[in-house]
Amino acid sequence: MAPRETDPRPTRLAETLVEELSEHGPMTFRDFMERALYDPGGGYYSSSGTAWRERPDYVTAPQVDPSFGAAVARLMQECDVALGCPRRFDLVDFGGGDGVLLGDICTALQGEAPNLYERLHGCCVERGPGARHQQQQRLAAHADHFTWLSDIDGLPRNSVRGLVVSNELLDAFAVHRVVCRKGSLCEVYVDADDGMLVEREGPPSTEELASYIAANEIKLVEGQTAEICLEVADWMGTVSRVLLEGFVLTVDYGAETSALYDPERMRESLVCQHRYQLNTEPLKRVGRQDITAHVDFGNLRRCGTLANFDVIGDVSLAVFLVGFGAVEELTPDPSGKSLGAHDLRRYLGLRHLLFTEIGDAHRVILQCKGVNPIPFSLDRLG
Repeated sequence: MAPRETDPRPTRLAETLVEELSEHGPMTFRDFMERALYDPGGGYYSSSGTAWRERPDYVTAPQVDPSFGAAVARLMQECDVALGCPRRFDLVDFGGGDGVLLGDICTALQGEAPNLYERLHGCCVERGPGARHQQQQRLAAHADHFTWLSDIDGLPRNSVRGLVVSNELLDAFAVHRVVCRKGSLCEVYVDADDGMLVEREGPPSTEELASYIAANEIKLVEGQTAEICLEVADWMGTVSRVLLEGFVLTVDYGAETSALYDPERMRESLVCQHRYQLNTEPLKRVGRQDITAHVDFGNLRRCGTLANFDVIGDVSLAVFLVGFGAVEELTPDPSGKSLGAHDLRRYLGLRHLLFTEIGDAHRVILQCKGVNPIPFSLDRLG
């Protein structure tokens, strides 16, 4: 295990924020989180040496085993049939990190569906220049099939027919933090005090926070804190704008609205990750640690409905992997011969995905727009 960072000095980004806050006053936690993750001068995802360096802060399902990418590739084959096998199949990947998932998808398609691979037109939407560079290196063998964008606005309206994929993207959307005080909604701000970043409470910065609470029928009790992510609605609307017909596959961790904002859950789900260690100190190591929040799956489905999407399936990652053939990949040799080193690593990796928190806590939600979902084997998706 990598050693924990012990340097107590504030980062350069933290010093910059202190200077700005001292001059201009507090900012919402949402704006602070946006800067901590994506600031061009020092944000966590803007650097080339963040989550996917030699000693990473966390791992995602594709980094554990290629079975996840193979399962998505098999889902793509069903999407292709539902779309009538178009001359060009669009695959749009949001926030693809180091490109492992896309590489595994391409490898699986080459072996199982070479015709679909030939028709594949991939687009990687990645804000971080470091991650884009890593993706381009990893996907060099498939470069003829991919283009890169820093923002989805580079895609024209109704230009996509195929599949939109996001794996652990929504949990990294910047969130507002709110708290119930004397029956009223307050918001958490970030301010500077004596050269340090501190939290302060104040009135809501936007009426959209109260609208979110009302639309999702949330009732906070006195002293209860929570996060509210307003970006999910905008993201679903933007995806709907560019997707003429096709599917949206969302893989993330979170909870239903009723569980996420349950009155017995007094603390929000915000968590930071640094060198595989979890903490709840977002104002520390600014730009050097990840900050995430649980996804509100009820709100995700509601926003999808408003953006003209229908839900086809909603299952755990483990169920998705089993349903799309991950287990068959590692069927024991009938001759009884022991597993080789490579197969043993695959076997252990798949077991990790299926029988640990990764497979249970992560949800897979498949939505569609403008497509008849009947061709799908719906029993595999719940």
